[in-house]
Amino acid sequence: MTSAALQNLDEPGATWKNMGMQLVKEKYGEAMIEEAIANEFPTDPASGYSISFTTASLAFGYALATFEHRRRPTHTTCIGGYAGKAVISADPRLPKSSLFKNGKTYKAVVRHSNAVNRRVPGRDDAMASPRGMAIRLGTDFDLVMNTGVSVTNFNADSMAPFLAAFTSGSESLYVDFSKRYPHVMEANIDSWKRAPSSMTNLHYYTQQAVRFVDDEGNTYAAKFRSVPMGKGPGSHVAPPWDGQLDEKDQRNLVNEPPPHHMDVRLPGETRDPEYLTEDMKARVSGASVVQYRLQIQLHPLPKGFTGATRDVSVDHSIFNNWIQWDEARYPWMDFATVTLDTFLPINVANGLDFSLPDMPDGTLSVFGALSSSDFNSVNAVRVRAYRATQRMRRRLQRMYWFFGCARAEDDEEGTQRSFAVVPMYWRSVANMRSTTNMRMV
Repeated sequence: MTSAALQNLDEPGATWKNMGMQLVKEKYGEAMIEEAIANEFPTDPASGYSISFTTASLAFGYALATFEHRRRPTHTTCIGGYAGKAVISADPRLPKSSLFKNGKTYKAVVRHSNAVNRRVPGRDDAMASPRGMAIRLGTDFDLVMNTGVSVTNFNADSMAPFLAAFTSGSESLYVDFSKRYPHVMEANIDSWKRAPSSMTNLHYYTQQAVRFVDDEGNTYAAKFRSVPMGKGPGSHVAPPWDGQLDEKDQRNLVNEPPPHHMDVRLPGETRDPEYLTEDMKARVSGASVVQYRLQIQLHPLPKGFTGATRDVSVDHSIFNNWIQWDEARYPWMDFATVTLDTFLPINVANGLDFSLPDMPDGTLSVFGALSSSDFNSVNAVRVRAYRATQRMRRRLQRMYWFFGCARAEDDEEGTQRSFAVVPMYWRSVANMRSTTNMRMV
């Protein structure tokens, strides 16, 4: 397994390098960072807090952020929504599954987004930000994906400190988090994209593995990604160089908490602030379409493994999204071609809700987590947080309808409002967890 920093660096002609670890060592000292790396990841997935307590406290924070900002707490700025279809064109190496029947067609709907809001009014697609793609195939097959192979936290215990460090603007919290979890900078640099030429040129990853069961009952850890169409299924996938941060941006991201220096366009940038939306509109207008390839990566597990009980035969490090699976042993395989031909109005796109895969037939589901230290606790939090924020948005929408107001999401201002309550909440949760040895398992 390799870290995010090594992703795609062996590609012939590659010139871009993720300098995250190098820059962290330069700033804090190699000896300190090497010691932090040795203690960075937990070895016992059951050593943390109660998973129900953890997911509840974190989901409440996301709901609070939704209420304060009156919109999605993350990926607020909608680049656009698109509709079309997905046709299964499964790699012959894939196991037999009702999910991968060649020729099967799903209705598809996609929402593209910028993950980070600006500190000043007005949206600007030329800023640096992680970019998102959420897609629904049919009625219950959702994939929520971001640029970058890794999430910026690897378990629930790391979530509150991360959110406190990245939302408060506090340099001390940012420094403390970076020194404690040095791999976060590799994950950050890999996911942030500066002024990409088009959303269609980027790679999007689910990042955290989910549970997949084939028709014979075999169990796998599965990751998904969306890549440009290229020459079609089975063809070479070009490296994701579009929008990668240069050395100056990488140093800015390491040295100061975002969005400082990152939410402004570079000198000489002349494209329209909403050029990514205009690009997508142009691509789906007339006879043109937008196409993506959906791929899956599978890691075999003991039959029937759910993650909800301890299994000493399973190496839990495979669920650590900061460590990537060896692509020679666990290759990415095509399973569907997505064709988008309809641009959806912004208010329609912002009304879309997505979640993690949870197929009624059990084909796809989220792994159980033993505690907050379990790597699978990332998705446990996501599931509950998505539900909480979606409920809050629906309640706010009913309130706006009752009072005859426009929804905040529909104005597409893309501004980070200056509220202090949410960062204070994340900070209090992080402090509570770091100053007590109580484990509520």
